[in-house]
Amino acid sequence: GEAPVIPVSRYSPEKMILLREEKTDALCRRAANAASAKYELACASAQKLFSKLEALSPLAVLNRGFAHVTDPKGDNITSVEQISVGDTVKIAFKDGVATASITEK
Repeated sequence: GEAPVIPVSRYSPEKMILLREEKTDALCRRAANAASAKYELACASAQKLFSKLEALSPLAVLNRGFAHVTDPKGDNITSVEQISVGDTVKIAFKDGVATASITEK
């Protein structure tokens, strides 16, 4: 039982270095692909959260045609029960604020 003789040229330092470089390159490509996939997933998740926040933004609500109504002190008016004929209210639109008087309800 002698050990098999391995040709030196098959495992020369140059060949070993080349094999190691190829393996390192392959591992680097795998790592880059994994990082890229994780980055894309994170971006998609962030975009989804941004869209939800944007939909809830008061400015986005005003841009859809709604208005924000307050009394002269700045308290929110959310019901017709909070106002009376003759009251003054402020109405915030997407592009500015107007003052209005309640004439009927």
